[in-house]
Amino acid sequence: MLRGVNNTGVDPVGGFFAVDRRSWQKVCRLGMNEEVAYLVQARGTGRDNCTTTWSVEAIERYTGISRHKAAAAVKRLQCEGPSR
Repeated sequence: MLRGVNNTGVDPVGGFFAVDRRSWQKVCRLGMNEEVAYLVQARGTGRDNCTTTWSVEAIERYTGISRHKAAAAVKRLQCEGPSR
């Protein structure tokens, strides 16, 4: 689903990313924490847009969502997210 460029959080290409409209609609049904987690992880994707190196730590760092809530959001995305 999502892939990161590197572990530093810096995208050497320029920082632009996009999400698929159909996937985003599915994520929006899950809740605000899942939406935010999805966007943070999407920001860490590479060219394949399938996996990410950005983790719960990145969600916590860039959004202020607690580690526990971020982990729960990621788990829910894995279980019920757009690829399901």
